[in-house]
Amino acid sequence: MDGRAIQIFLSQVADSYSRITKSLPLPEIHSGSRAHSKIYKGLTFPNRLAAAVLMKNISRIKEKRTFAYTKEDPTDKLEMITVKWSGEEISAIRTAAKKNGATVNDLLLSFYAYALYETCDFPKEEPLTITCMVDNRRHIQDKESTGLTNHVGLMQIRVDGCGSTINHTVSKMTKITVRGKKKRFFGLSGIPLIRLGYYLPFFLVKPGTLLWFLNPLLGFSNLGIVQEDLFKLGKLNVVDGLFFGPVQYKPYISLNIHMMCNALCFSVAIRGNDKDRQKILQLFDTMKHHMNAFVNEQHPATEA
Repeated sequence: MDGRAIQIFLSQVADSYSRITKSLPLPEIHSGSRAHSKIYKGLTFPNRLAAAVLMKNISRIKEKRTFAYTKEDPTDKLEMITVKWSGEEISAIRTAAKKNGATVNDLLLSFYAYALYETCDFPKEEPLTITCMVDNRRHIQDKESTGLTNHVGLMQIRVDGCGSTINHTVSKMTKITVRGKKKRFFGLSGIPLIRLGYYLPFFLVKPGTLLWFLNPLLGFSNLGIVQEDLFKLGKLNVVDGLFFGPVQYKPYISLNIHMMCNALCFSVAIRGNDKDRQKILQLFDTMKHHMNAFVNEQHPATEA
């Protein structure tokens, strides 16, 4: 499932539980297509044809920058690392974003990129690519039959170097994301390749998949606001929630973000050791340091 589907699933579980406690009938089960082809239904015929041939491997990148893990070892175990920022910090980020003509997501992505440069000792004058997850459900008009499936596309955010300050980096990042969102088929590149998995012989699917999809080295996924009221179980209110992406293996890292119960949550799941855990916590601390530096800045971000 993708992030939206998980929220739909949990809300249905909560609704069913609440109905049972009230001796009410369970919700009806509806059927519908969850095929990726549904994301093209709202397009005109010419645009549908153009989008259907976007076969580019969107996850392939030029530079191979990886997170500063220790070497892979058989003793590595699952590490689930998470930190939270308070409601006051969320409010400060929103205010700073509005003042600088950016989105909250732009700021979080900038803090992440800037912290990666410092935590991993990347040369600040060299480019860096972060692969972001795009919610392709925005393209589906029939909202009732989208199903509990994965409708995620990818968007590559490539900065030509780290700005001299966090303000400069935010300015760069905002311009890049605005350009990306204005692209004609935002989030749809590479989606047609998924269909090949249904037509290829099984023994060709795995090697074929490696030709059109590579696990992002540096990933970023923002679930956005999670409505905890939808998960209420009878009279029981939700007080906390953790959402993790798939477990990554070295050298991959994927940062997952969501807002819930008046807290901004950052999480990473990795097979590593305690030193790797500490390195990821260092990344989070560096992000928070630059967040504080940015929101306390009195002037809008300027171009580097």
